[in-house]
Amino acid sequence: IGHERANNFANALRINTSLMSLNLWNNEIGPKGTKEIAAALKINNSLTELNLGSNKIGPEGAKEVAAALNVNTRLTVLHINGNLLNRRTQIGPVGAKEIINALKVNKTLTSLHLVDSGIGPEGEQAIADTLRENPESALIRLCGVGVASDLVRKRHRQRFLGTLKGNEKVDFSKLRLMFVGQGQAGKSATVRSILNKTFNPKWDSTIGADVSES
Repeated sequence: IGHERANNFANALRINTSLMSLNLWNNEIGPKGTKEIAAALKINNSLTELNLGSNKIGPEGAKEVAAALNVNTRLTVLHINGNLLNRRTQIGPVGAKEIINALKVNKTLTSLHLVDSGIGPEGEQAIADTLRENPESALIRLCGVGVASDLVRKRHRQRFLGTLKGNEKVDFSKLRLMFVGQGQAGKSATVRSILNKTFNPKWDSTIGADVSES
């Protein structure tokens, strides 16, 4: 769509109150188009997921996104991966620092995708250092940033296990749980309990899968 038509999407985001997910992956919007989208994010209060991957946004575009994250309190998932073509179009360490510094203020973004964005060891280290300095960061998923990604996973695991041991209610955004066990072991009852539903003694036992050694 290029940066000119990206402006049309930005104008729509400024007035839209229902759209929750927007995928603009690989649309050549560049830093100019990213600037318009980012400006709209400062106003929009409905979008929760945005994909700007493979759009050659460069460090300038990353800076604009970071400025939006300083203001936006709704977005939870951001894809800015795949911006790696060359030094001019990749986010690079400078852009990575802009984004991660915004997370010192932003407390709603939980998932950040930076795979193949050319942030390099310098950018990875800056992100890891910032996360260590800000243990209250909302991030629970960070993709493509080496040691920083491992730090986020470890922190989220510790937070989750700590919550299980206490009575405090914590919002973990999206979380997948799998209950495995024999028939009539109480798996369905456990799920109902987590969902604050009452125990149903007439509930049929769920059908499991037979597993063999072959």
